Amino acid sequence: MERWVTQADIGLIIQFEDYLLPSESWCIAWLLQAKRLYPDSRNPLIYSEVSSFGAFDPQQQERMKILNEAVGIPFVRFLLYCPRPLYLDDDIGRKLTYLRNRILSSNIFDYTLGLKLHDELSMSNSSLAAGIFVTTTTELPPNLAAVHSSMFNECCPMSWFLASHLVKREFGCIYEERDLRFKRRLGRPRRQLDDNDGNPDWAKGIVSGNPDAIKRLLSVLREGNQSTFPVLPPHTLTVNISVGKDMNPDTRRIKHE
Repeated sequence: MERWVTQADIGLIIQFEDYLLPSESWCIAWLLQAKRLYPDSRNPLIYSEVSSFGAFDPQQQERMKILNEAVGIPFVRFLLYCPRPLYLDDDIGRKLTYLRNRILSSNIFDYTLGLKLHDELSMSNSSLAAGIFVTTTTELPPNLAAVHSSMFNECCPMSWFLASHLVKREFGCIYEERDLRFKRRLGRPRRQLDDNDGNPDWAKGIVSGNPDAIKRLLSVLREGNQSTFPVLPPHTLTVNISVGKDMNPDTRRIKHE
C-alpha cells in the first residue's frame, strides 16, 4: 500500500538559527525511507552479521533516485532500523565492533567530531553501536555487516548524522560538498534558481507538504517524461536548533568591525 500512498516513511527538517552570526543560519531537509533488518530466525529470534533488510523494491529505489535528480540535491535516503549490538549474541557484537574499528582505524581523529569519535571507539556502550542508521546514498546495504563496515562512508548512526551538520568540516561522507549545496545560508541574498539547480527551499517545501512545492515537482517529473507518484511522508519531524536566542536582541549580534 505504501507505494501508492507515499514515497517516504518520515520527513525530517533541521533548522539552525544563529542569532550571533545570522549569515551562518541554515535549513536542511530529507525524505527518509525506513527499512528494518529481518532476523535469520524468529523462533528462537536470531540475528547475525548476514541478516538482511526486507521489502527491497528496485522500483522504489529508482523513484528515490528520480526525486534526487529532479530536485538536484540528495534529500531522499534510507533510514535503517537494526538491533543494537548490545542485545545481540556476544560473538556477533564482537564481529560488528571489529568491522567498525577496521573501517575507522585510518581516520585522523582531529577537530571536534574526530576527538569525539576517538572517545567513542574506546567506550563499551558506544554511540557507534547504534540501532538506527541513515544512508548517505540511495543504495540499500545488503546486510548488517555492510552497515557497520561502511561506517561514516555509506552508513551513519542517526545521532552522528544529525550532529555532523552542526560542524563545518567534511567527515567521511556525512558532510560532503554536495550537501553544502543543500544548505541555504539564510542570511545571504537569494538568487533565482532553475528547476535543475539544487534548491533547499524546494526540498524543504516537499518534505513539509507545501502545495506549491509538490505541484512544481509533479510538473518537473512530467516534463522529464517521468511517471508521477505520491511523495508526501505521513509525518514530518522538525528539529529547531538555535544559538544566542535568549540574549539581548539589541546586542547579541557579533560585530566583525
